[in-house]
Amino acid sequence: MFYDDDLFNKTKNYLLKHLNQDVFIFMYQENDEIISTCSMQVISYLPQYNNNGKVGYLCNAYTKKEYRSRGLQTNLINQCM
Repeated sequence: MFYDDDLFNKTKNYLLKHLNQDVFIFMYQENDEIISTCSMQVISYLPQYNNNGKVGYLCNAYTKKEYRSRGLQTNLINQCM
């Protein structure tokens, strides 16, 4: 498995600054183990006449293989919306 301390630290610092501000992470846990996750990042652009300039991007959607086909990811995506 590839691991990079520099990338880990940059990611950690970014999330500490942005979590619940413009990055939102939703997950299911079972027995203290993350089994499904979905994230949304809100990007701000110059507002236009028909919107507020904010766009949400879904990312990092993943469910462990043994928990798939149970609707977990569908529920997480709905929470993001």
